[in-house]
Parts: sequence; structure tokens; C-alpha cells
Amino acid sequence: MLLSHDDVVDRARQAAGLVTRSMVTAAFIASFGLRMPALRSALASYHLARVLPVHGFASSREPVLFCDVCGRFAGPALEDLSVLSFERLKWGGVRRFDPLYIAFDLERVAEVDVPAPTEDDIRLLRELFVLIRDVAREFPFYRPSKLTERLRDVLPGNRYVRRGVLEVLGLCGVLHPSGRPKPSDRWVNYVARPDPPESDTDWQFPIAFWRGNDGLDETRLAELFPELLW
Repeated sequence: MLLSHDDVVDRARQAAGLVTRSMVTAAFIASFGLRMPALRSALASYHLARVLPVHGFASSREPVLFCDVCGRFAGPALEDLSVLSFERLKWGGVRRFDPLYIAFDLERVAEVDVPAPTEDDIRLLRELFVLIRDVAREFPFYRPSKLTERLRDVLPGNRYVRRGVLEVLGLCGVLHPSGRPKPSDRWVNYVARPDPPESDTDWQFPIAFWRGNDGLDETRLAELFPELLW
């Protein structure tokens, strides 16, 4: 599929209108009982699509390669959507800020009947947040990689799937590093996204900056998941 920069940006912005916040939140919750990572990333994609600004390609760097705003090529570029599909199905997505992935992700969720979360789904998610809260209190200097290990008690299996959960929670503001912009409230331009604080990590903004003492953003947690209030 041949797509220009502007085609991709328009597609991502339009995709935000195909779903609602309640739909993507329900998909995220139901994904735990169903063990379907593909249903999780739409929660992040929806919040990013809502704040993605209308813009044309603009680059302040030489050579001109990537857009300062979204990081896309000027295009048109030949896109292989099967790669995005594979990443989404296996890990719940990888290219979180890519407008093409944002569009693709939301379009796929809009095509399916998202099952209503069950009591077991809600219980699993509640256990996840209780664990994160407890670990954060006990280990204030924990990094995301260490938290991923501890999540095995609730989310057994592939560590990359657990990592995907943390990335999504970071982008929707539930795991918010203090002193950093919140991408779910305002788009953070490609050139403004800080590099990870450690050179030996491939964790990306914003979750790369989270530490245990940041804990959970309880206000955002209650806003997105009122089902979990106890």
C-alpha cells in the first residue's frame, strides 16, 4: 500500500472517530481473560489519535528524513500492513507513536464486536494494579524492566507481552513519570521526545522514565477504569 505522510496522518485522525473511549477501555480489560494482546493497544492508540495535530510534513534536520511532529517519512512510501498486524497480534503492538499503526490498530478494533469484560477480567486487572501499587511503594527506584519481571505473578508468559501492557498504561497516563509531559493529554512531537535515561535500554518515552516512586496516577486510573474502584 502506497501512502504519503499526509495520508497517514489523516487516516489516524479519522480512526479516532471509529471507536469510543468506552470501547477501547472494554477491549483492554477483556484482553486479559481472553489472552488477546491485540485488543490492548487500542487504549493507547485512541488517546494518541485524539491529540495528533493536523500537520504537513516538516523537518528541521539534515538530511531531511523524518517529520518533526510525528516521525513519519515524507513519503509516499510502500507500507506492508502485514508487519503491523503480526506485531499487534503477537505483542499488542510495537510502534506506539506511528500514525500508521495508530490508524491500523483502531480500524481493526472498530471491525470487531468487543466482548463485555467479565468479572474475572475485572478481577485480573484489579490484581495487576494492586501489584503495581504495592511494588511501587516497596521499591521506589524500580525501573519498568524490573516491574515487568514482577508482573509474572499476574501475567504469566511472554515478557514482551507484559512490557506492552506497561507501554500502553504509560501512554494513556496511568503510569506517568513525574516531570514528563503526558502524551494522552497533548501530542509530544517526535523531535521533543527525550531519549531514554539509560543508554543500554530500548524502552521508549514515556514509560522509560517511570520509576517506582511515580506509582500509579490514581486520578487517571479512576477515570479510565471506574469498574475497579474499591
